[in-house]
Amino acid sequence: MAPGRDPEDFRPDRAGAGGPAPERGGRRSPDRSQEHGGTRGDAVNYFASLGLAREPFSNSPDPNFLYDSRQHATCLQQLEISVRLRRGLCVVTGEIGTGKTTLCRRFVRLLGQDSGIRVHLLLDPYFATGEAFLRVLFGFFTGREPAPGLSAWQLKEGIKKCLFHQGVKEGRLSVLIVDEGQKLTPECLELMRELLNYETNAQKLLQIVVFAQREIEPVLEEMENLLDRVNCYHRLTPLDFSETRAMIRYRLQEAAADRSAPPDLFSKLGYWAVYRASRGYPRRIVRLCHKVVLELLIRRSARAGWRMVRACVGQERRQVRRVFSHAATALVLFVLACASVWGLYRFDVGGIRQSRTVAGLSEAAARILPGAPALEQRQPQEIPEPQVRIAPEPPAPVQEAIEPARIEPEARPVAPQPAPQKAAAPESERLGSLRLAPGETLEAVVRKVYGAADAELLARVRAVNPGMEGEPKPGIPLVLPLVADSQDPAFKRFIWVQVARARTLEAAYEELRALDRLPAPLRLLVWQERPGVNQFAVTTDRPYLSEAPALALIGSLPGKLRDEARMLQFARKDVRFLGRLDEASRRLAKGPDKGPQE
Repeated sequence: MAPGRDPEDFRPDRAGAGGPAPERGGRRSPDRSQEHGGTRGDAVNYFASLGLAREPFSNSPDPNFLYDSRQHATCLQQLEISVRLRRGLCVVTGEIGTGKTTLCRRFVRLLGQDSGIRVHLLLDPYFATGEAFLRVLFGFFTGREPAPGLSAWQLKEGIKKCLFHQGVKEGRLSVLIVDEGQKLTPECLELMRELLNYETNAQKLLQIVVFAQREIEPVLEEMENLLDRVNCYHRLTPLDFSETRAMIRYRLQEAAADRSAPPDLFSKLGYWAVYRASRGYPRRIVRLCHKVVLELLIRRSARAGWRMVRACVGQERRQVRRVFSHAATALVLFVLACASVWGLYRFDVGGIRQSRTVAGLSEAAARILPGAPALEQRQPQEIPEPQVRIAPEPPAPVQEAIEPARIEPEARPVAPQPAPQKAAAPESERLGSLRLAPGETLEAVVRKVYGAADAELLARVRAVNPGMEGEPKPGIPLVLPLVADSQDPAFKRFIWVQVARARTLEAAYEELRALDRLPAPLRLLVWQERPGVNQFAVTTDRPYLSEAPALALIGSLPGKLRDEARMLQFARKDVRFLGRLDEASRRLAKGPDKGPQE
């Protein structure tokens, strides 16, 4: 069976000519009266409580749910124009999950509505040999299986004659659409280039459209003769926040029982949380929104906010970590089992070989030399050590002892011993070390790292830095200790705006220095999710008690920093906060439930 699919599977039903009018680029609205028949109707009942007639976030590439963002609509228009003008080769690339397959199905459906176009869809384009690739294409274009004895030249000639008959005599347009094009080998790409040479004086006989991941780009760059024939080249990118929100609303409208009043299942912060977690990749958006909808059904809620979306994100990450943990455990057990079997096999075989070699030596010699006597196995005898007599040394001649004159030693001053210094703190009791820049003071650094600079913290810092007197000099390493876990319950309630993240104290403080130009004051936030593993983040100096002001602050940040910023909240019991809350933060926790004014 050829690794392709008949494009008739993606064509709309022509029998329903009297149905609803086409929408959004000529696409016919799905007939909901027939979609939910059979076993699918049981699944739809789960979504009826949310005002939905079908699943809005299915992971199948349904062309009905393709949101016509600006880049997707532009790409479809460019592809259609290039194909209808018979321009030859078109390539669409993008990272994983940017909507290439769904766009491919929409394009197949769009071309399938024209009876003058014959579409061939190849879903798995990997072939070990070029001849296997030609045999599949021969079956596509001719409609029959090639004979077993045909050579590559005969296959190409048969394809050329068929394309000429369809394109010139019948006036039909032949289009080959390849999905997962990154699997194409260089040999198959070269054969595609040869197929593009089949043309008349006025037009090309075959149009090729390739949808591939970005792994194909360096391959095309090395094949300049093929890259030069690309007429339309489009690269898909992730969606921005407004497009992400519009995509979710469009899918909810398509799946709604009443399209005039689709359900609004996400709050504004919920949309923002989906965008932040998915980074605008359509596949991630669909997967996360599906989990959120299931969570709404389980909790019997009508709307998802920022907390519910973040809870679904955390649940998904824990599942991934659990799967990797199980896989790693299985791999370790497998390696240990293989090592044990190999060790036992080596010990047994080695022992047998050794015993056979020693025990059968005389027997083997007797078989090879019949006249030779068998060798006796003798045990090695102990050779006694020879007794050596050592002659005594002659006595030394006796000399008269001459008493030397006594010389009194000169008294030397005794150097004072240095005072013992305190031992440096062990690594387990350190946050890390950093070097002060010119103009920085010890109090300012401690305040930035711990959130406060009281006398106790300053004394602890001086205690783990022996020999430090007064202000430390710039450039000299400054060790900062690990303070006790802060038991302040207000820390669990606060929402912090993170603008940078680092793995070490020195790297985090460098990020803090680089972001010092921001109007909002910053500090380091240090915590532990597991014992001995410190986490460092550059956050705003003041926390928030609600999401709205934190989200407003994120929106006011400059472009790239705004995309990387996120909200942090430590609601888990096992999180240890290694820092202090200043008086302003404590007053905020005691006051009304609102964030600081901007």
